[in-house]
Amino acid sequence: MTLKDSLAFVSDRLSGLQILSVANPTSPYLVGSYDTPGETRETQTYGDYAFLADGLNGIVVLNVANPATPFLVSTFDTPGTARAIQIQGQYAYVADYTTPLIVLNILDPNFLVFADSVSYNDLAPSSYHTTLEIHGDYVYLASNDINVVNKSVPTSTYKAGSLRLPGISNFVGGGAALVDDSLVYVPGHSGLSIYSISFNPPFCGDADGSGIISISDAVHLINYVFNGGPAPDPLPSGDVDCSGSITISDAVYLINYVFAGGAAPCEACN
Repeated sequence: MTLKDSLAFVSDRLSGLQILSVANPTSPYLVGSYDTPGETRETQTYGDYAFLADGLNGIVVLNVANPATPFLVSTFDTPGTARAIQIQGQYAYVADYTTPLIVLNILDPNFLVFADSVSYNDLAPSSYHTTLEIHGDYVYLASNDINVVNKSVPTSTYKAGSLRLPGISNFVGGGAALVDDSLVYVPGHSGLSIYSISFNPPFCGDADGSGIISISDAVHLINYVFNGGPAPDPLPSGDVDCSGSITISDAVYLINYVFAGGAAPCEACN
């Protein structure tokens, strides 16, 4: 459920979306509804629109400017089962059964645009994620473990860390309650567990992941830019000039640093 003004948008699984007036919390009443083809698991609002994670039906977008008569404006078919959705800025972050994280540009709700995704190959072993929460620059995906994705650049997300939870099916719906940058509250079959999570930032300039910065990193970037070679891992480690993208300028920057004593990678970011 999500609240907007005096309305509650309730995800009612097989009955789709229910919109309730909670202006008087002691006497809520139904204002409008929309029965989707799928199984509505979570709803978020964005302006006059409601975004529904609708199971096998993917993402459903409704115009709710008049909550008594919501109507369909667009859909986005995710690869598997859309289980959870959160919105921040002009991006929607979707936990999907087949692809654990899908990022959509929702600036125009009538035409959703794929922005990025993270595959299970990129994350720690897990059962399929059932919930996600956003806190700052991070997306927390939860199931039998917690995977954390850095979304500081929504079109270039990457794994920031993971935490394997003890036991089987430890995580029980409802989301990980994040209280600050390091604490995650996890409800489970045995009660509430509190974990501290911290992240090491990408080693800027170490494009080839060797642990040091050398001419090999410049060669790695050149191969990536011109020949479609392997991307820097994580991707931000290759953006040494802090331009927001990886180009030949980053390789030139590294060469200048290694051979001519130029500015250190990412120095301009501070």
